[in-house]
Amino acid sequence: TECTDDDVILISDVDEFPHPESLSELTKMKENDVFELRHRFFYYKLNLLKSEYITGTKSVKYGLLKNNTIYTIRKNHKLVTKIVDKYGWHLSFMGGIDRIISKIES
Repeated sequence: TECTDDDVILISDVDEFPHPESLSELTKMKENDVFELRHRFFYYKLNLLKSEYITGTKSVKYGLLKNNTIYTIRKNHKLVTKIVDKYGWHLSFMGGIDRIISKIES
């Protein structure tokens, strides 16, 4: 890899989109910080809000990530040092009935 220990890495699902304003918070990260970027959770359509917020994208410095697993960073909430409440978007089961069926069957 060509990452340096100070590079900021975002860990998220492919259907999670951080709010652009939340990214400016990442400049404040220290070596062992884990920032959690929260998202509003939408199902099926952009106008169907399932949950006002969910835990979403995690942000870490590469130096911390290379000594942990992505799973540990995503699932161990005790590691979170800051919650960024500029809500992004988690878009689940989008694309119509055929896409939903395909996602469930795969």
